Amino acid sequence: MESMVHEERLARWFGIAKDRPPEWLTTFMDSSKAHWVVITEEGGEADHRRSSAFLEQVEDLPYWAFVLAKSYLDDVGEWPLFGMKAEMALNEFLDHHDPILAVREILSSIETVWPDFSITFIGKEEAT
Repeated sequence: MESMVHEERLARWFGIAKDRPPEWLTTFMDSSKAHWVVITEEGGEADHRRSSAFLEQVEDLPYWAFVLAKSYLDDVGEWPLFGMKAEMALNEFLDHHDPILAVREILSSIETVWPDFSITFIGKEEAT
């Protein structure tokens, strides 16, 4: 059952990310009901950019991170060399079931290729 849910979520996120640049994914808004936020930063002093992605379910966070990593690695032609690390980090999520840890592990697996990218916040946005 867990494997089926994993495959369904992965397929959903591959569909969402298809032909999208990483910049689009860092500003993704799942819906107006989305309250899980990931705030990221990238670039240096001259070209610094802060982005927020909003997701409805905490369980989607690792899949969002995985397709973001894949999108970036595809853009720079490094998926064949570094993609396996991201895949391993996503598969480890199936063992530890901690979506926030999984996001950090997935995105840290590509930090040698995307060194100016960082996560500054992962959490639930409080309703106002």
